[in-house]
Amino acid sequence: MSYPIINNYMELKKQVCSLELSKRLRELGFTQKSLFYWNEEMGTIHFDEAMKRKDVGCYCSAYTFTELGEEIMKSKYIVDKLDLNNLPETLKPGESIDDGYKLFDLNYWAALLIYLKENNLI
Repeated sequence: MSYPIINNYMELKKQVCSLELSKRLRELGFTQKSLFYWNEEMGTIHFDEAMKRKDVGCYCSAYTFTELGEEIMKSKYIVDKLDLNNLPETLKPGESIDDGYKLFDLNYWAALLIYLKENNLI
């Protein structure tokens, strides 16, 4: 059985990428192996070891920052050679400190992975 995560100290939704991006990553064939999983029907995040063993209907991986980083590192050579000037404006890291904060946003990295996959760069 899977139990919703309840945490009074930190919002878990800020620790994983959004449900929409998680679904798109699944559609693009990224591994559904994560510490947390979104329940698509309820919009809740669950931790369940059993989810790691099979693809279960309405669940998709709720990737953490580390898990997204691992996916990016699988394609490190491509990412190292990526010309940031050719990225869409929304995916450019930015030149100021304020713009640079997007580098700390999980959804930025999920969106970058989606862009790379959709454009056959990884």
